[in-house]
Amino acid sequence: MDKTINAAIQVLPLIENPRAYQIVDECIAIIQQSGLHYEVGPFETAIDGTYEQIIDIITKIKNHCLTLNANEIIINTKMSFRKNGDALMDEKINKYRK
Repeated sequence: MDKTINAAIQVLPLIENPRAYQIVDECIAIIQQSGLHYEVGPFETAIDGTYEQIIDIITKIKNHCLTLNANEIIINTKMSFRKNGDALMDEKINKYRK
């Protein structure tokens, strides 16, 4: 079975500023619809899933943004992998939650 990785996804649609937030909200909705564990932050959304699930979400986000006539989109990602187990966001941040 594929191990779970932890990833961060940041979407930067290069279009008019007021509409950019709407597109980011729609990208977050794509992540929500995946059913995977995620947490929205002020600069990026963290998500736990298999590598294939994460890549699938990134592909859906890219395709969605391009259908909304974004002239250009930058998707920044960070991924955490472990050789012998799952890499989960809760392990990294639970101690900081109130």
